[in-house]
Amino acid sequence: MAGTDSSDDEVYEDALENDIIREESGNNLPLTPDEDLEKLLKETTVFIDLFFSNNFGKALEEINKRSKTSIYHALCHGVFMFIRAFMTFEAGDINVAMETIKEALAVCQRYRKKFSAFYRILGWSGDSSYTDLEAHAELTYAECLLLNALLTFISDQSLFTFIRGGLKIRSCYQSYKTCLHILDTHKFQTETALRDFESGVHVGLGAFNLLISQLPKRVMRVLEFVGFSGDREFGQKELEKGCDLIDGLRSPLSVILLTGFHSYVTYTLGLCDGKLDLCRKYLDNMLTKYPKGALFLFFDGRVKQVNGKIDEAIKSFDDSISVQSEWKQFHYMCLWEQQWCYCYKCDWNNAAKCANILRKECRWSPATCCYLYASFLYMQVLEGQNDMMDKIISFYRQVPYLRQRLAGKSIPIEKFCVKNAEKFLANRNKLVLPILEFVYMWHGFPVISKVPAVLEMYHNMIEKNLTELKEANGEVQDIDDYLMVTLLQGMCLKYLNHFDQAEQCFREIINREREIKDKSHLPPYAAAELAFMMMEKGKKDDALEWLKAAKYNYHDYLTEVVLHFRLYAAYKKLNGSQEREPESPIIYKPLPDEAPYPTEYDTNKIININFAGIENSSKYNVENIISK
Repeated sequence: MAGTDSSDDEVYEDALENDIIREESGNNLPLTPDEDLEKLLKETTVFIDLFFSNNFGKALEEINKRSKTSIYHALCHGVFMFIRAFMTFEAGDINVAMETIKEALAVCQRYRKKFSAFYRILGWSGDSSYTDLEAHAELTYAECLLLNALLTFISDQSLFTFIRGGLKIRSCYQSYKTCLHILDTHKFQTETALRDFESGVHVGLGAFNLLISQLPKRVMRVLEFVGFSGDREFGQKELEKGCDLIDGLRSPLSVILLTGFHSYVTYTLGLCDGKLDLCRKYLDNMLTKYPKGALFLFFDGRVKQVNGKIDEAIKSFDDSISVQSEWKQFHYMCLWEQQWCYCYKCDWNNAAKCANILRKECRWSPATCCYLYASFLYMQVLEGQNDMMDKIISFYRQVPYLRQRLAGKSIPIEKFCVKNAEKFLANRNKLVLPILEFVYMWHGFPVISKVPAVLEMYHNMIEKNLTELKEANGEVQDIDDYLMVTLLQGMCLKYLNHFDQAEQCFREIINREREIKDKSHLPPYAAAELAFMMMEKGKKDDALEWLKAAKYNYHDYLTEVVLHFRLYAAYKKLNGSQEREPESPIIYKPLPDEAPYPTEYDTNKIININFAGIENSSKYNVENIISK
């Protein structure tokens, strides 16, 4: 998605520019010198309550009254515009949000404690003689910087923007460190000022540490060199402290971030090991305070969904949709999750209804929404409803033309959808279990595993299709489809606790990887699933070997980055967060009754690889490291 590169009028690039801006903009803003912080915090609480009670228009109306003069009115205006931009990903909304946040930065700058550019460059916060207002201005400034840096990455992913955004993140991190120093040394005049400042520091430090802790170790080493650090446990504890300050301004945000991490990030980039009971505790607190809050009802549904309480989750999403109509984007978030709830129940008709609304109205990823709608309809055809084929063909044909670029890059899941849609058309309008394959790619099997009846239904469908994919003489019609369904079968067997049979499925995929034509992601995913399964069985050495195989033996396949995040999460769980990542590749280990595969991958011929040595390789697989 294209965004406006506004580098010419940045107002916060570094410390020197910050001081210049104070001098140039100080006389242009109608500021109130004798700001009553206590009164300001009470006003802010009012429109935060309005927002989380779904009165978005009224909240914005109150905020706009003083968004040019008040640090908290300005910050909240920027936050609301950021939320809208993040939900729509539209260039216009992103540009509006960036301009709003720049204005907020200018307001916060005016109230920050004055230091020379030299001290700012060194990241030195001077003495501790802050006023309460100066302390809160430093905090709101850091929060605005973080929002703007995130929007910078969303709007463009060029190298220059990446560097510029990284510098903003670093300035933001330094500002949060200053806030921590203030919290330790400053004596606030009122309990409210202390509580709200403390909640902001906990949210900032917690979010930074949680997000940075998810990055691979080689990226972490670079970040640590320029002053960053990331610790998952510390980050989680900080967010918990923010959640516990129930009356703090940022307590709702702490709950959203903590719940989002445990119910989304760990399920997308991790091992599906989020602390859902902890999320439940804090969500219940927020739902007591905001019983009709659309955002909290949404996360309530998400936590129920990943816990396997599918019908309860559908009701929570329905409730979230029904309580407000001002921001349709919240509806689309709920509909996206609802379609998967219906999918997990094999209710293809209701899943298709959700997907159709998203296809018509939502602009997140038109190609994905169109593909899913066609695929849910196709699943109904596979069950005997043959009157929809013309419609299905029409929608599959549209998928390649609906692709878009996000932040200048193609979306990996759209590539997956386009490939499958093209295969459908080239294969005389046939696909094999397209929705079940998407469920796997979307990490839905850990959810399905918590509903035994659904898992059995999926397993029966998979067994039937495996039989149909074989000719009478035992030969396979389409090796890609056969191995894809074999992967799905392995997942079902794993969650049915048939580990030996599941292992045979995953190993068969790796055994036959040279026969694969298009689905090159199958072998690395099979190796990864072997690693995860060995972890569950307590076989640490075997798990570590399969982690290395999945990471080093395969390259340039769909959703490679997502799998690498999951591999890194598994490695940290095996060896602790302070350990280095594995640095040398391994070979495939055949079962005792199998012939070694392939014969040229002899252990005596493998050479060690320095981890950093692969970073600049455009294509990396086992052949690159074998001395033949």
